[in-house]
Amino acid sequence: MADDERAPLLEGDGPEDREHGSAPAVNDRRLNKSARQDDEAASIVKSHVSVSERKLADSAVGERLPYNDYTTIDWLHDLAKDSYRLRTIHGRQGIRYKFLSLLDEASGWMVAALIGILTACVAFLVDVAEATVSDWKLGYCKRNPFLDREACCDGRMPVEGPDLHRGSEPSHLAKLGFEVGAACPEFVEWTSHGAGQFAVYVGFALAFGLASVCVTLTTKRSLPAASPGTGDIDLYHGGPRPMARGKTMFMAAGSGIPEIKAVLSGFEIPYLLDLRVLVVKAIGAVFAVATGMSLGKEGPFVHISTCVGWLVARLLPKYRDNGRKMREMLSASCASGISVAFGAPIGGVLFSYEEISTYFPRKVLWRTFFCSMAGAIVLKALNPHGTGKLVLFEAHYGTSYSAIHYLVFVVLGIAGGVFGGLFCKLNFIWSRWFRSFRLIKEHPVLEVFLVVLVTALMQYPNPITRGPGDAM
Repeated sequence: MADDERAPLLEGDGPEDREHGSAPAVNDRRLNKSARQDDEAASIVKSHVSVSERKLADSAVGERLPYNDYTTIDWLHDLAKDSYRLRTIHGRQGIRYKFLSLLDEASGWMVAALIGILTACVAFLVDVAEATVSDWKLGYCKRNPFLDREACCDGRMPVEGPDLHRGSEPSHLAKLGFEVGAACPEFVEWTSHGAGQFAVYVGFALAFGLASVCVTLTTKRSLPAASPGTGDIDLYHGGPRPMARGKTMFMAAGSGIPEIKAVLSGFEIPYLLDLRVLVVKAIGAVFAVATGMSLGKEGPFVHISTCVGWLVARLLPKYRDNGRKMREMLSASCASGISVAFGAPIGGVLFSYEEISTYFPRKVLWRTFFCSMAGAIVLKALNPHGTGKLVLFEAHYGTSYSAIHYLVFVVLGIAGGVFGGLFCKLNFIWSRWFRSFRLIKEHPVLEVFLVVLVTALMQYPNPITRGPGDAM
């Protein structure tokens, strides 16, 4: 109880003193309460920011501590927090606050555009670097070692094969303007001997694989260890409880899509989206694809674009201090990653909406589309493939099909589903069995070494499979 409320009761000498002393205090309290209620009513009806709300926005009252690692955010708290912020900005009068209100509304669109532009720039660097590094397994460009084979030969493709030695030329490549089998003196092979070329090819593939692994290992992080509680002591019959075994996580390993799904659902994974992971992810994707293994850059592009979105959005306090608002921008970032990977802005929006996002309001839909379009337009202008197109291949719809073709398409779809399901199950069984060996479990780099070695040995005899997986 406040001092002004206790004073009339404790210091009064009689009923008169108590009566005369308490009346003004009671009236003051009633007036203050009535004024507060009027202020709150005006705040609700007219969207006017009340005095208490203004103080709340400028103080630490109601402010939740920063989220702990590996916990979930408080969606309701962040919603209320953003509501107070909006009412503080839009409830004030004057030209200055009107400008700040308009700037706050436009900041989301500006951030979305910047994310798309930067994602396209990173994708351009990765595409160009991957094409150059992949061709280093075969040789180098004499006039510029940083040019890939196609750019060095000005569109000529000196591919070797049984049909090409007879002077024949595939019609689909000829229509694209490529001179298949033509001489290219600008591109110098490492050696003219077949066995030497084979050894150099395998050696470069192994070196690229080890380089990708080494840079990925730099993102190792220890996860919180979990040990049995005191209530589980009976499970060990009074004996010593096992020590807590900590686990580790490599932030740049794999495609990153499962981790991004967890983040967008509200989970906090520290260091997953920082600048170091972005750089390592890009470098690792370049060397991993350059090995020739059956993988691509499309999955890592989702992680890379999300890193770009997190780094850009955290520059603004309304995204940095609000986990809910931050995830709105991360959803748009994921769409830009798919957009620059496949040249499909609408496909990126659908991927973000259907597959990876948990919270996706209507305003995020339009910003996601805007972010995807910005990334696709900038990547097309940068022209990483030298063809003026977003992707290496495209579909033409001028062909007419008969009924038998559609039957074949149905059979191909069924076969793809069956073989895809079998491949997923067999891959899971193989991974569990192969990684159960102690040598592989303790030295995971050896697994990558063996996979790259077997892949390179099987790919080199076929001239079509010598190139990187995405170009093939």
